[in-house]
Amino acid sequence: MPTPRGFIPILALILMAGPRSSLTGQTLELAGNASLGALISDEGNASSTGGFGASVGGPVHSRHKIQFDYSFADVRFPIDSHFLAVSYVLQKQSPGVRPFFQIGAGTEIQKFHRPSFLPPAFPFDDRKANFALVFGGGASIDLGERFFIRPELRAYAVFGPAVFLLPTLTVGAKF
Repeated sequence: MPTPRGFIPILALILMAGPRSSLTGQTLELAGNASLGALISDEGNASSTGGFGASVGGPVHSRHKIQFDYSFADVRFPIDSHFLAVSYVLQKQSPGVRPFFQIGAGTEIQKFHRPSFLPPAFPFDDRKANFALVFGGGASIDLGERFFIRPELRAYAVFGPAVFLLPTLTVGAKF
């Protein structure tokens, strides 16, 4: 499995090699995002979380799009969560503001930091992977022909179980 750092560039190359749009030659969107939200555990406990991520999606000029996402959520010490997901996006075709809905699946990789009280020789499993579903919605707002902002709400349902609710602001470009 590729590392999170290698995931987005590999998918960007695959999408750029795909068929080009007949309208403008644009085939993909690259975007970065930041979020601040909540983690709700199976016991009903809630804690705040923030994070950042990146997305690659295409084709740009179609109602139907496939999107690949990487998101990092700083849940609580001593755990960091990394999400890798692929989503189907249905987006309205209109100039200016384009509402959308996304649904997808992927994995959450939890990275545990070694507690300071454990001796170095003590065995410590520092990673765990869980299946996750992603749901989201919002609107892409064009800033000229090439750039956009996208306020959205994402929900990651992790089999474990837990739900991450992440209001997110995305900024990106179309290529």
